Amino acid sequence: MIRVTAYLILALLLPGCAARHLSEPGNDLDIDKIHIDATSKRLDGSAEMITRCSGFILSEKLVRDFLVHAVRIKDSDPDKYYRILPCSSTGTVRINKRKYNWVIRAGGIGEFFTDDDRFFKVCGKNCCDKVPGIC
Repeated sequence: MIRVTAYLILALLLPGCAARHLSEPGNDLDIDKIHIDATSKRLDGSAEMITRCSGFILSEKLVRDFLVHAVRIKDSDPDKYYRILPCSSTGTVRINKRKYNWVIRAGGIGEFFTDDDRFFKVCGKNCCDKVPGIC
């Protein structure tokens, strides 16, 4: 009886895990027209900050890989990351035929926004392994 119950639990859980994996944000995104600003619009402009953040440079491939591998989170206050993760890159991207502005901070926090839509993505350990230079 215990084996049957364990089997039923596994039979119900495994397909659910697989379905979640296939429908995670990133797998169904149509990503194109990635633009990276020459200088991040989020730097404070001080010489110290510009020097400190000069090594954080993103490519189109890194932005695309970040979108695909980072996990979408629910959060409404990206400014709380500024003091902890001041280095950033900014630009625009078209996602599912909609133009978004974006800010990706060193450390793997990304904000994507339009006038009426906003979402955040975080690059965890698996993402950081797949997207070197973000974390």
